[in-house]
Amino acid sequence: MPENRTKPSRRQLILLICIVPVLLCVMSYPLFRNLEWLFDPQVKLHPWLRGLFITIAFLTIISCGVLTYVSRLSLSNSIDYISRAFIAIYLFTLDLFVVTILMEIIYGLFKPLRSHKPVITIIELCLIVGWQIFGNVLGTYRRKRELIIKSSLVQDSFRIVHLSDIHLGSHGPNRLKKIVPEVNELNADMVCITGDLTDTKRIIMENQPLEGSERLLPSNGFYPLTELKAPSGVFFVTGNHDVMSGKEELYDILRKCPNLTILSNESQIVEIVSKQTKVKIIGIEDGDAKYFVDTAKMLEGASSKGSSSRTGFQTNGTTDESSLYTILLHHRPHKKVWRDVMRSLHVDMFLAGHTHAGQMFTFRPLIWLVHNPDVWLSTLDETNKKQNSSILSYDKPFMYVSPGTGTAGSSKRTSFLCEITVFNVSPSS
Repeated sequence: MPENRTKPSRRQLILLICIVPVLLCVMSYPLFRNLEWLFDPQVKLHPWLRGLFITIAFLTIISCGVLTYVSRLSLSNSIDYISRAFIAIYLFTLDLFVVTILMEIIYGLFKPLRSHKPVITIIELCLIVGWQIFGNVLGTYRRKRELIIKSSLVQDSFRIVHLSDIHLGSHGPNRLKKIVPEVNELNADMVCITGDLTDTKRIIMENQPLEGSERLLPSNGFYPLTELKAPSGVFFVTGNHDVMSGKEELYDILRKCPNLTILSNESQIVEIVSKQTKVKIIGIEDGDAKYFVDTAKMLEGASSKGSSSRTGFQTNGTTDESSLYTILLHHRPHKKVWRDVMRSLHVDMFLAGHTHAGQMFTFRPLIWLVHNPDVWLSTLDETNKKQNSSILSYDKPFMYVSPGTGTAGSSKRTSFLCEITVFNVSPSS
């Protein structure tokens, strides 16, 4: 079994240390700059005040980082609440930084506005507060996005619902109670969950099943998962937050959901109930790109495929794996290697998440650079890298990166809506 290197590496820790001074600048600069504009545009703040603001910013950055990490492993509600408060402060300051840079440019271009800095600063701060409220409200909404997929490898139509990044922990179990009825209304044949169901150890340990019980009790926070209606099954793979919060403990909970199958570096042949179609579904646990590639090679070697031909069902009524529509579930899209893995495993549909499409518009450029394609549908054919249309009416393999069914750390979302994705798969002829 390939080594899973989900835990932070030394290189990642060094990178984090290098980022701290940048965050210090980002958080301290807008604070003292706006205070200068607010009190008197002609008077500079005293050096000791600047030092105070920088110290406050530094302590906020350190506290935010430490408490956010500790809250993922802690069983304390208090630490969790304090962590969320620091995250809210950080997100506010980040937006303030962007607006402050914009105002610097405006004041440089339109000198008459400089005499109105106090009033403009008050308006600016009010708008940013309003933006925070708007983002937190927007993060509670989920849209349903439907795509039509055609394939010569299926004989009958079926429907797949894709969920990802629900993040129980950042949100209470009530979030799951709202999502499950929305999914059931879609009459899916199959539900696929591509990781980050949880993001704190506390939510997992508080909902451990009773010893000896065969299924979850209604009082359990994960109980709504047992009510997901999908005749052909619910399939789950881990995300990075699931692994950090306690993969095995989470598995103990999910094994008590009779309708849910955990895919841990394995594949299954699934019959679409009441349909003349079978599909192959592959699940790879969360890990870095090397782990993803190595696990794919292991699965490729263990596969019974004798040919790369994709000609559909055989005439005698039997099937081999090469004739089945193949779905791959993995949490991360893995920018540089996803196409290679899809080709090696003969994947037709690769479902992923992780990126949240940035979640906040200020993070979107960075996420795009790291994970591009970072959201929605991209075809395996490099001549047609991105397809954002709601209708895909040709027979080509693709990867779909969900912007997330929930949000991480905070309810705030200003980059794309939360999403429940529906794939209507039907024969191409």
